[in-house]
Amino acid sequence: NCAFLGDADESEFYERIPEIRGIYPDSVLMFPAYFFDENRRAVEEISALKRGDLNEFFRLVNESGLHSAYMYDTCSAEAGSDKRLLPAIMMSRRILDGCGASQICINGSSGIVQAFVPAYMAEKYASEMERIFGSCSVFSLRKTGAVEIKI
Repeated sequence: NCAFLGDADESEFYERIPEIRGIYPDSVLMFPAYFFDENRRAVEEISALKRGDLNEFFRLVNESGLHSAYMYDTCSAEAGSDKRLLPAIMMSRRILDGCGASQICINGSSGIVQAFVPAYMAEKYASEMERIFGSCSVFSLRKTGAVEIKI
């Protein structure tokens, strides 16, 4: 027993699934599994960026995106939300055609598609997503990226 999922032992969670299934619906079991996988993947993404391995970083982001899409699909089915993000992620991947990466960022039962688009494809990507879905916002990353300040 712990107050936060981040304090839970992953192996104990999987060991206790039969017991937990008797208390909660199966869809609830997906969230801790998703959490454990995403935390592990985030560490791998950081490592790939530190090594300068963008291909591995994008592979991991796309892998995360597939898991997020699956989770969003489960979430939205239960919450009665619309399914616009699933076609958006599909079209994003089609437009990118193996370049960059895209994923769904979930906030409750809603979310957005986040895409890492090479600069030379940005105009085409934005115009296609705008044409299909009615909106697309383009943001640029800072050269230094995220910065941590320790006090």
